[in-house]
Amino acid sequence: RGHDMHVIVDEIYALSTHKKTGHGFESVMRVLDNKLGNDVHMLWAFSKDFGASGFRIGTIYSQNEMLMDAMGNISIFTAVSHPMQALAADMMNDDAFVDTFLDEARLRLRKSYDICTSVLD
Repeated sequence: RGHDMHVIVDEIYALSTHKKTGHGFESVMRVLDNKLGNDVHMLWAFSKDFGASGFRIGTIYSQNEMLMDAMGNISIFTAVSHPMQALAADMMNDDAFVDTFLDEARLRLRKSYDICTSVLD
């Protein structure tokens, strides 16, 4: 942090883990105890974890007020449509759906991982 550099952390696959043993995903938010400061910024997108690339819904989280002000100024040109926001909100508010979907996605990811690594071993 003493080098006047900013770090952009891409957590786009944050929920797409297949932890069997060892460590799972750890967010920068947890690592830094929610104290990102002005020089660490986090990205996440709905599309990768939920297999919905056409949704084009993502977020940037930053504690840098200048950056967030600048993002607010351009967000009018990149806003997600209201119908898409409503659909995504309905999906995310359905805890049973989210849990079932992510469990199945992790299971399939694990199977794919096992197949690939067995061929490489």
